[in-house]
Amino acid sequence: MVLVDLHVHSTHSKRPSEWFLQKIGAQESYTDVEQIYRLAKQRGMSYVTVTDHNTIDGALELVARHPEDCFVSVEATTYFPENGCKIHLLIYDITEQQFADIQAARESIYTLRDYLREHRIACSVAHGTYNINGRLDIDTVEKLMLLFDVFEAINGARSRSSNRSWSKTLQRLTPNDLERLYDRHRIEPWGEDSWIKGFTGGSDDRAGLLVAETYTMTEDCSPSEFLHRVRDRETLAGGSHGDHKTLAFAVYKIAYDFSLHQAAGSGASPWQSISQMIFGEGRLGFKNWLALQKLKLGADSRDQIVGRFFENLVSNRSTEVSKAREQINRVYAGLSDLSDDFFSMVATSLEKDLRNGDAGRVIKNLSAALPAAFLAAPFFTSMRAMHRDRELRDELQRRFHHNARQPSRRLIWFSDTVTDLNGVSVTMRQLAECAHRTHRDMNIVTSLPEAEAHLLPPNTVNLPCIYTLTPDFYTAFTLRVPSLLRSLDIIAEMQPDEIVISTPGPVGLLGFAAARVLEVKCTGIYHTDFARQADFFIGDPWVSSMIESYTRGFFRRMDEVRVPSHEYIRMMSDRGLDASRMKLFRRGIEATYFVDDPEAQARIRREHAIPDGFVLLYAGRLGKEKNLAFLLQAFDRLLAEKPEAVLVVVGEGPELEALRRSTAERPRVILPGCVDRRELAHYYALADLFVFPSVTDTFGMVVLEAQACGLPAVVSDKGGPQEIVLDGQTGFVLAVDRPERWAAKCAEMMDRRLRDPRQYAAWRGEIHELFRTNYGWENVLDEMMGIAQEETPDLHPPPPARTPAPDMALS
Repeated sequence: MVLVDLHVHSTHSKRPSEWFLQKIGAQESYTDVEQIYRLAKQRGMSYVTVTDHNTIDGALELVARHPEDCFVSVEATTYFPENGCKIHLLIYDITEQQFADIQAARESIYTLRDYLREHRIACSVAHGTYNINGRLDIDTVEKLMLLFDVFEAINGARSRSSNRSWSKTLQRLTPNDLERLYDRHRIEPWGEDSWIKGFTGGSDDRAGLLVAETYTMTEDCSPSEFLHRVRDRETLAGGSHGDHKTLAFAVYKIAYDFSLHQAAGSGASPWQSISQMIFGEGRLGFKNWLALQKLKLGADSRDQIVGRFFENLVSNRSTEVSKAREQINRVYAGLSDLSDDFFSMVATSLEKDLRNGDAGRVIKNLSAALPAAFLAAPFFTSMRAMHRDRELRDELQRRFHHNARQPSRRLIWFSDTVTDLNGVSVTMRQLAECAHRTHRDMNIVTSLPEAEAHLLPPNTVNLPCIYTLTPDFYTAFTLRVPSLLRSLDIIAEMQPDEIVISTPGPVGLLGFAAARVLEVKCTGIYHTDFARQADFFIGDPWVSSMIESYTRGFFRRMDEVRVPSHEYIRMMSDRGLDASRMKLFRRGIEATYFVDDPEAQARIRREHAIPDGFVLLYAGRLGKEKNLAFLLQAFDRLLAEKPEAVLVVVGEGPELEALRRSTAERPRVILPGCVDRRELAHYYALADLFVFPSVTDTFGMVVLEAQACGLPAVVSDKGGPQEIVLDGQTGFVLAVDRPERWAAKCAEMMDRRLRDPRQYAAWRGEIHELFRTNYGWENVLDEMMGIAQEETPDLHPPPPARTPAPDMALS
């Protein structure tokens, strides 16, 4: 078997495409041609060539040294004159005169193609779907299919998904496809049977790391016969695909080579020492050893972090060229630790300095994160480069994969909270469990302690956490910061088609960053009005304004925003978000949630000493933002008229102890504390009326649950709950301006049940049936994943427009 790496760069490739290398002034490669030859032969290549950009100086040097098994090649940059789209062509076994002719012809891809075909020169289109200068579109790719017969099927710097998608498209071409493309573009194909394509493979190595790990293969033959087979479409591609780690390490390696050329004879800096351990050969050396000791013994915590990383490199270093990928993975793990240590240090310092109000220290500690950001940046940019052709590949799938089974869309859903008792968590768990049960390709991504892992649905990915913070004003929630590089690696492996974000915390931010580097649609779900909640928790307008500015900026960057109610669509539009990018986020309820178990209800009454009478039920978080003080005022007024009333307040939160103190002398107010969601269904069944005066809920999951269990509800006229309850049909929507109005409506409900208990029970049955048939998690998932056959009917049409209240306006 003949193996040849047909895409390699040497030190004669001068101009880099990566912004990082451009920024520092490095050239594209510093790999000597003799090193390329040695590595290629050591790794089993039969013949060797180099394909530098628009020069054959390196190839001529290689052939002069090894004429028996090398040939002259070039990677020529050419252009579509109609749109300026840049294309790279790999051209093999050429003379110096032919190179001069190619240089003269390459300004137009049509002129160059005709020259290569006329002179029967072997060539291959490099990385055909890689958008080099931002001008490659589906029509241009179709023109390439007509113009050329040989394409690079595996490029070692492109991802497996990119390579495979492109090669499958080419393999499935039919005569009808070529006829259709000719009719559309009026370009003469390379040959009579141009729907049959030939394939090459090459590492596209620039750093001397992965030479010959990707290659072109055919049966045993001479160099000249091999090149005939390339031209006659009788070769195949084999070997390794690329990923963001190998591409980023190539950038690091080139930067290291650049530093050697720039700093020859100078002292060893910590960065040079680290680079020497990653990429250099031989012993550590006294200078590097001394630099390591200084770092380990230094008083600065940043130096100590780098010292630990350096020491780990020393103990795990391998200089065997055959184990390049193993070394890359080891160093990636070390860089992940290094990045985590830096960000954890900065987060700890920020927390301390913010509490002390030391603005100067805050700025200083933010600057301390720059080394970590510097180290992480190439991984983000390389991942983005790996996925820049995603939209183009999707379009190729639609146009050319005839009768092929379309893969299901893969959704990954990010949330900082999954196991808590809030509506976001309940929604996430229900969606995840429904997706798992019905085999929909959706996963939840979060970051939680291992002790809580058993609470997560089976299709949950739990990212490693490096830092936690529990705010003083909201102790029910702990902020968790996931590991940056390790999480990025996990998400890239999942290959999502869309990313959905339910919370704008650290996990949500990571999801947004992943969506941008993976070039996939990013949808934000606006669950919580954080600015309104901050008003209740903190009462500081400046803090509320900062939170509002942050959340508004976060959701403005989404491709689409799903909002739980028409009211909030209007409010967020007033706050500056584009209404055309907002859609309603419907919620669901499982059909089996409602239970009517008299024994369970009797048990609850016994355990919590709930007296006989008309039971009003509140369920949810016990915090100031839920307006519970107003609820107690309304209940006191109701008791004055209807002493048989009972108020059951289910839940936990920062106001629980204050509520217990304030209701100690109110025997008809019952506080059962935290209740499991399945147990809560029994509370809905035993209650007679649900009361929910919150003005900050964007939806109100407990209101939907209560209604699905057939429980009439009285809710406030602000926020999302008002769009769950059908006013006058399944309950009532009231302003929260006067407690006596709520008391009067509750008294009206008590009289209604007393007058005709059977009619009241029948009404509850109607409410249950209405919500059971119109709310389902499968419908929600199908709509989010773009596979819904028809839109879920809207029980609540948008309310008429009105001038927003002053407290909803933004400064």
